[in-house]
Amino acid sequence: MSQFWYLGPGDQHPVIVQVKTKLGVFPIDDEFTDELAARIRGWRKLHGEDPDDIFIDAATLQALGL
Repeated sequence: MSQFWYLGPGDQHPVIVQVKTKLGVFPIDDEFTDELAARIRGWRKLHGEDPDDIFIDAATLQALGL
């Protein structure tokens, strides 16, 4: 992926499997689902980040330790 990328609802990518595993979202597959968006929103709110930013980017992966 290029330096500026993000994944959002409806996208598919292998890294989504890792994010879903880390956040406990099922089914664990490569699809960015509404359930994953809700879990990311909650995780961001819990960590003092903007809960309206539901996308996965490099900073999100780093913050999740992935």
